[in-house]
Amino acid sequence: MASEDKLKNTADTHVDRLSVLGDDLLLHILGFLELKGAVGTSALSRRWRYLWTRLTSLHLDDCSFVHSDADWTMAETMNPEFGDLVESVLRQCEDHLPFLKKFRLSCNSPNDLMFVEWWMEAVTGPQVESFEVDFRWGNCMYHPCERIFAMEKLRVLKLNDWYKMVVPPSACFPRLEVLELWRVHVLLEDCPQFIAWLRAVIGPEIEKLYLKLKVMKAMEPEVIDLGEAVRSARKLQVLKLCNGIQLGVDAPICLPCLKVLALYFVSGFGSTLRSIISSSPVLESLVIECFKTLGDATTLYIESPSLKNVKLRRFSVEHHASRRIVLNAPSLVRMKVLLYNDMVTEYDIHELPCLESGYIDYCGRSQRLASLIMILNRISNATSLHLTDSTFQSIMLCYLHQLQLPVLHNLTHLTTEVSLIDWETVCTLLACTPNLVTLVFEKSPGPEPLEVLRENIWKPVPECLYSRIEVIEIKGLGSGVTSVQKDLLMHVLDVASCLKKMILHCAIDQDTIGGLLHSSNESVPTHGEHAMLANLEELLAWPRSSSNCEVELLSYVDDTLY
Repeated sequence: MASEDKLKNTADTHVDRLSVLGDDLLLHILGFLELKGAVGTSALSRRWRYLWTRLTSLHLDDCSFVHSDADWTMAETMNPEFGDLVESVLRQCEDHLPFLKKFRLSCNSPNDLMFVEWWMEAVTGPQVESFEVDFRWGNCMYHPCERIFAMEKLRVLKLNDWYKMVVPPSACFPRLEVLELWRVHVLLEDCPQFIAWLRAVIGPEIEKLYLKLKVMKAMEPEVIDLGEAVRSARKLQVLKLCNGIQLGVDAPICLPCLKVLALYFVSGFGSTLRSIISSSPVLESLVIECFKTLGDATTLYIESPSLKNVKLRRFSVEHHASRRIVLNAPSLVRMKVLLYNDMVTEYDIHELPCLESGYIDYCGRSQRLASLIMILNRISNATSLHLTDSTFQSIMLCYLHQLQLPVLHNLTHLTTEVSLIDWETVCTLLACTPNLVTLVFEKSPGPEPLEVLRENIWKPVPECLYSRIEVIEIKGLGSGVTSVQKDLLMHVLDVASCLKKMILHCAIDQDTIGGLLHSSNESVPTHGEHAMLANLEELLAWPRSSSNCEVELLSYVDDTLY
């Protein structure tokens, strides 16, 4: 009896439970796979052979269908085999395309626009609810077919890198919830009709709106005013506007559902922006870059009790008046501020008790160093701070002008972008961060490797560097370390009794580092490279003051850690 039960249980474990499911449920499951995986199921059995052709969701991406032997460059043209594949897929699904609900196409700009015309005609059926097409690199000269604007059930429309956007007069999307027109070109003569359509589409049902538009053949940048349209979008959750968009309505705008607001090269009244931010009770993320304020107001208010992430960069004023920025966000967790020689003369930042991470890029005049010190005062609660090269130099100016920097008691992680290390500035920073644990030197932007620890700035390692720092990380070294760098890093290892880890990022590939670590480097380095690699090998074997200290190499050629 027991043996029979055992055999029965064994038989049950081999039941093909997937095959007992109905086709509708199987199609629902296949809908979560990429098309390449869904098509692969056709090899399972006769039942599965054409099951994928009844999918109501198609996602075609040329990156998923790159042939290993195909000689093509993504930046130049579409994969030549991908066009044939798309046509084959659409022809096999032809009988079921009228029931298609979701279509997504991601590819490089195709050379033969006749293919695109047929693709668009084939997939713009009456049941489509989501339609996304992304022509990468912005080289496609194809303009949308009229059938796209006849899909009345459409809820999601995303068109990226499109040329000559022409909208039929009768176009209407009464159910549209997501609209993304990114890097879309509109001819000057078609602009009035396009703007009228855009204002009509941005209605009470819109939840996400992304716009980056360019008006072609315009002698001056064309301004597209969407203030009144945005004002009516009461369900809007994400608003991202870029290039030539204007919020021209000088009246309060209340968006009760808004969570993300990003404005790039956008203009508007300061009172309008203030009302959007302050009257959005669930706003969490705010990005403002190159915002031009209309009118005579000289103070821009950013006030939100719910704001958690903010990035501010460059402001200008229509009448070139002085500018004051007021930031009042008590729930702010991450702040990124980029201060350049713009028209802002004063930053009034209220207390930020919840701040965890700060990023400061200060490139202002020496007369405005007080603004930098004030910002450092307000981020004193942060545990992580990132300073750019220009900010690092400005802190050195504060030291030279005998300006006192605030003490950042909570800071445990400090990243500084530098072209070279000046120990006086490092000491100034470390004196203000008594609880610092991790210190990162990161290469400032540019093609040259990090010139760190050069001979002409060699000075004794400050005591505060090795008395409490546990992790030192240096990013952007060249093909190894120079003799001077090696000697100073060895000195750090000799005296840093609390150091637990030293991480060095070098421009060395995986094979070179692997050969270096195993003393079997197959590549033949140049004389200079051989010396730098030898220095690196000697550094790895150098004894350390801290018995727990590890020296790790990270190749930023392939981002592999050793």
